[in-house]
Amino acid sequence: MARRSGQPWSEDEVGYLKTWAGKKTVSEIARTLDRTIGAVTVAANQIKVSLRVTGANDNKTAG
Repeated sequence: MARRSGQPWSEDEVGYLKTWAGKKTVSEIARTLDRTIGAVTVAANQIKVSLRVTGANDNKTAG
């Protein structure tokens, strides 16, 4: 599959990023959208969404 280098992001791609940011890893999002991890990271920063995946283990305390 050819990467979409330099191609503008479609509304559907931005919507997918907004929906799945924080739920899927950056690499999963990049693979689905056929974009590089760097491109996904830049796009997320531009639309101000966090890519940090949160899960059930985030609030557990040790011990």
